[in-house]
This record gives sequence, C-alpha cells and structure tokens, in this order.
Amino acid sequence: MSQFTQLNLQSKSDSKSPLKVTDVPTPSFIGKQTIALFSAAILATVLVGGLLLETSGCSRENDSAVSSTIQHPITPSTTNPAPPTQEAPAAAPVAKKVVKKQPTPALYADKTYGVSFNYPKRYTLKSSDPTKPDATQQSTMNFVQPGGVNVVTVDLPKNSYPHTDLASASFNVSVNPTLTAEQCSQFALLQPASTDKPAILPAKVKLAGMDLLSIEAVSGPETSLSDAKYYHAFVNGACYEFALGLSTQAQAKDKDAEPHENEDPASAVNRTAVFRRLQSILATVKIEAVAAPAVTATSPATPVAPATPAADVATK
Repeated sequence: MSQFTQLNLQSKSDSKSPLKVTDVPTPSFIGKQTIALFSAAILATVLVGGLLLETSGCSRENDSAVSSTIQHPITPSTTNPAPPTQEAPAAAPVAKKVVKKQPTPALYADKTYGVSFNYPKRYTLKSSDPTKPDATQQSTMNFVQPGGVNVVTVDLPKNSYPHTDLASASFNVSVNPTLTAEQCSQFALLQPASTDKPAILPAKVKLAGMDLLSIEAVSGPETSLSDAKYYHAFVNGACYEFALGLSTQAQAKDKDAEPHENEDPASAVNRTAVFRRLQSILATVKIEAVAAPAVTATSPATPVAPATPAADVATK
C-alpha cells in the first residue's frame, strides 16, 4: 500500500514537464532589463524636454510678435493746459542822442586896449576906429562921463531865432580911459533925476576871472522892446564896458515890418536864451596889461527913450 502510494506520487510528479532553465529569470537578466528601462526613460525625458523647450521658444516669439502688433490705448493727460504766454511788447527803439555841434570859434584881439575874446565864426564882427569917436555911438554906452570909445561889436545872425519877434542882438565892447575907478562903478542909467533921491547900486558879479559891476535896463513897449545888460570893469587905468543887448519888433512870421490882417504875429523870443548866447562870448573875455591911450572926449547924445533899470541881472 505504501509502495503504491509512492508510485502514484512518483507518477504524478513524472507526468509534469520539467522546467527549462531559460524560463526562469536570472538576476543578470533582470539587471539588463532595468538598465534598458532606465535608458529609455532618460531618452524619453530628453525628447520631452527638447519638445518643451522648442514649444516654449515658439510661444515666446509668438507672444512678442503679438505684443508688438497690439497698441496699448493712450490715456489722455489729466493735467490742465498751461495758459498761453503773452509775448513781451517789443522794446521801443532807443532814440539816438543828437549832439549839437558848437559853432567854430574865432578869436578877436585888440592890441590897443589888450582886450580879446572868442566868438562864433558865423556871427558878424564890426571893428571901430578908436581914433575917430562917433557921437552916435555914445548913446549906446552907459558911462557917467563922456570919452567912451566903441571898440568892437558882434551881431548875431538875423535867422538865429526864426519865427520870433527878435529884431537884433549884439555884444559890444567900449572903453573910457578918462574915468576913475569910482566913476567906473557908476552907470548913467542909474543916476537919479534929482539929488534928493538915492542912486541905485549895481550888482557885483564875477565873470571870466574879473570882478564886474552890472545892471540891466529895459525900455520901450512890448511890441518894440529894448533890453540891455551892462558890465563895467576898471583895468589898465580905464573903464571897460561890455554891453549885451537885444531889441524886438512886432512882425509877422514872414518877417514883414508889420503883421497883415488875419495873420498870426511872430512869437516872442526867449530873451534868456538870447542873453545866454551873448554871455558865452563875455565868458571868454581877457584883458591884457596895456597902457590905454588918451581919447578925445565927445558929449554923449541924449537917448531917444530912457531906459528903466531892471531889478535882477542874470549872471549865468
């Protein structure tokens, strides 16, 4: 019984086909498979990474191209516009300063009395002969005693003050060698009509380095006025007189004798301006030391119209 059992067991075991060695996985085979799988995984990873990088590069290029074509809307500025600037007015052109040329001076010098001065060349100079006293010239002098001689006269041009009533203006130099220093300090026009009235004293001025005594005398109506300023200086034992005078005459602007009907008369001349010109000649006077010769005295002529001394004398 027991043998039978063993035989059956043996027969059952023999009936099964024996196992091949190749059918059972060996450790070396498993290692090779593992390496192959790992290599395949690495290769797949590399391929997938390359695909991803290429895909990402293309995507970026597309995004940049799209973004370059898309224009972002410009938001309007909310700042207030600046107010328009007002242009500064153009500067007014600077007026050129007109420089008036002074008249070219000429020199007058008298060797007999040592008097000299400068005067503009366009003025008219008239010298007198000291040896031939003229009785008509005595009326223009303002000495208290006869014996005066007119040395020289300078006349302003007729057109010096156009469209005015100026008739004439002149600068005169006279010398009276017969007077004393006390008599030279007196003026005929300042002598009182009677002895009970005090004499009017002249003004003292200093001009051209000389101490002068002066008065101003105005006579005649406004339509025919005479205005004169006299200056006395006692030098070289003689009395020197410098007379600055002007006269006016009512007339039309065209310088006729009288203004016509319905015609505007000429305007009154600025006497201060005229005297300023004459005084500019007086300011250049010089008297050299000489011996004044004796002069035959002649009686002065009586003035046609008495002059009225003015209160003030211009010393500029």
